Amino acid sequence: MQGAPELINEATAWGLEPKTAVADGGYGQIIAFHQGLAERGLDFVLAIRSDESAHPGKVVPGVPPCGWTPKSPVVPAGPNFRHLPPGLRRG
Repeated sequence: MQGAPELINEATAWGLEPKTAVADGGYGQIIAFHQGLAERGLDFVLAIRSDESAHPGKVVPGVPPCGWTPKSPVVPAGPNFRHLPPGLRRG
């Protein structure tokens, strides 16, 4: 089985001109893959894992501007049965 970079090279060898690449989180966390796409001049959209973030290197986390307050989390309402189904009882 070939990896994505080899498939891109093969498509180019066939005379195809890929313009855009889309990849899942497996490739999204491989910096060499990002660089290879950029070197080929391709636009790309890559997924990242939920425990990663993507931002310019000079960005520093900070406190939001004055006057902004986070909203309280939305808690979904549970089932509201007027008459409980058979087998259920109120706690």
